[in-house]
Amino acid sequence: METGDSPSSQYFRLFSSWLFIYFFSFVWIYHGLTSKLIHQHPAELSMMQMTFSIKANEASVLVIVTGMVEVIIGLLWLGYKNRGLLYRIQIVIFLIFAIVSSLTVPSQLFHPFNPITFNMALLVISIVGLTIYKNIPTAKNCKRKQEGVKNVHL
Repeated sequence: METGDSPSSQYFRLFSSWLFIYFFSFVWIYHGLTSKLIHQHPAELSMMQMTFSIKANEASVLVIVTGMVEVIIGLLWLGYKNRGLLYRIQIVIFLIFAIVSSLTVPSQLFHPFNPITFNMALLVISIVGLTIYKNIPTAKNCKRKQEGVKNVHL
């Protein structure tokens, strides 16, 4: 009401925002668990070795730590209240991931769902999510008194 939006558009933004929250939580947790903690994908190990010039066992430890961080980020999406900050951090992270993975393992650029298309798609979805999140109706941004109307006590 404060912005002149219809209730249906407010509901749409609210439910879209929750959809984005669950989506990003799933993406972070899934990628942290499946390709890093449960099964260390050879591409993950190779990328760590090439990026940091380290041995295989050191790369394995770094992949495990990275997987744990990704799972924590996924859980943050479910419980952290300042999601605008999460969106902003995530936008930077996906941009960095796209650049670093493209430079360290250029052969991956020709694979289906390569780092450029995957990370850039998540980056764009993050930008859309941030835009929707900024305009979500909450009790914090509602007006307590209608402008131009005097308080009437009965």
